Amino acid sequence: MGDIAKVLSKIELESKPMFNNSVRIEVSEAVHLHWRDLRILMSPVQAESFFDGAVEAGRVWDGKLSVVDRVLKNTELNTDILFGDEAKVELLKDGNIHVHWRDLRLELTHDDFRELSCLLENALIELGGI
Repeated sequence: MGDIAKVLSKIELESKPMFNNSVRIEVSEAVHLHWRDLRILMSPVQAESFFDGAVEAGRVWDGKLSVVDRVLKNTELNTDILFGDEAKVELLKDGNIHVHWRDLRLELTHDDFRELSCLLENALIELGGI
């Protein structure tokens, strides 16, 4: 759990996630782990480390949450971030928007993108960045 000094911006989202009932793993230019509207890209070696770590964490977890961070498994990755210097926003042919931040992808509707943009802009103002 993070040690939060201050919440810079917070909003209540009006829309539901597009893929709110989906966990999917697929392979194309990289291994994609989809968790709802979140997509994490991994190399095959990273994916193997992730899968092994998830299985081990599942073995040792007692099913309970904790008031302090409890590391169930930690594995150092021996490969670089796939898209370590990439950040971009794409409009997809289906009308949705992809926000890329290194190996993280968010798939958003226009409304979700608008809300995320406002949230980040408000946080930047609160932080004193504008």
